[in-house]
Amino acid sequence: MRTSDDPEPRPQSGSARESREAPPAAPIHGTWRIAVHRRTRLAGVTRGLIQRAARQVLRRESVPACEVSVLVTRDPEIRELNRAWRGVDAPTDVLSFPQWEGVPIPAEAVLIEDRASQAPLSPEGTGEARFLPLGDLVISAETAAVQAETLGVPLDAVVAHLVVHGMLHLLGYDHASKRDERKMRSREGEVLEALGLHPVLWPDGGGIAKVGLH
Repeated sequence: MRTSDDPEPRPQSGSARESREAPPAAPIHGTWRIAVHRRTRLAGVTRGLIQRAARQVLRRESVPACEVSVLVTRDPEIRELNRAWRGVDAPTDVLSFPQWEGVPIPAEAVLIEDRASQAPLSPEGTGEARFLPLGDLVISAETAAVQAETLGVPLDAVVAHLVVHGMLHLLGYDHASKRDERKMRSREGEVLEALGLHPVLWPDGGGIAKVGLH
């Protein structure tokens, strides 16, 4: 499980990404299933924005067909999860739960593409799509709102950055070392730029390390 403010390196944190063979070509549109569950509202933030941010990461990382669950909740629930999984009794902005942390992402879960219809097929040719469960994200709407207010930026920009950050954690990116942090930030910037946004949660960019990604 990862979080945006996790200071400790985790065992084999990059292996889920680094141990893969050469990535496949970017999947056709619609081969990623992004399920968004909301226990509370995020004013002005649509389900579509969360899905676009997640898909942009998957597209740029050439990830095969997969499924990601995103839960938008409140501080009490994310605090409980943070305490249970990280031993930190405090709310945070985003938590990542990689399905394949420390092990290679299985290549056999890649969808077979029907070249004629552009429809995803199962290996048996039944026409039923097979989705690789990539992991889960949990975002606190309340903490995101505090970050947006402190920074003076739109809430949707904060949420998009949190989704991108969390998705990269699912794919094995980390920021336990300065080198890893630079690599992860560079990728975040590229994805956000493709979405027409700018990074808003870096402490050296906004000067608010206490509420930014660090």
